[in-house]
Amino acid sequence: MDTTVPGGQQVYVDASGVLMYTKPHSTPPKGAITKGFVITSGIPGTMVGAPEGWFKLCPEKCKGKGPYKVFVATWKKPLQDKNVPSRNAKHCFDILMNLDETISKFGGSAYMYA
Repeated sequence: MDTTVPGGQQVYVDASGVLMYTKPHSTPPKGAITKGFVITSGIPGTMVGAPEGWFKLCPEKCKGKGPYKVFVATWKKPLQDKNVPSRNAKHCFDILMNLDETISKFGGSAYMYA
């Protein structure tokens, strides 16, 4: 993550498969996946790949209703009903993540993400 807060922030996948980011000045929890994200350039743009798997978008409550959480699913560790907010992994769907490098009118990076 491109932040200017001292100590920075880091993206990780927690034990239940949720894509998260650390609070400023902290490290991911024990057992979190912090490596393996892949960035590729080409058509349709700059894409982000999940560590050893793919991204899934899951609704907080019921199928088709947001807000949503982003999960990472793999062949070795598919999403399980008990780990998704709606308690039904069939409500989740695959997504692609595209990076867009946008420079704010204030310049540079975000200070931090809350």
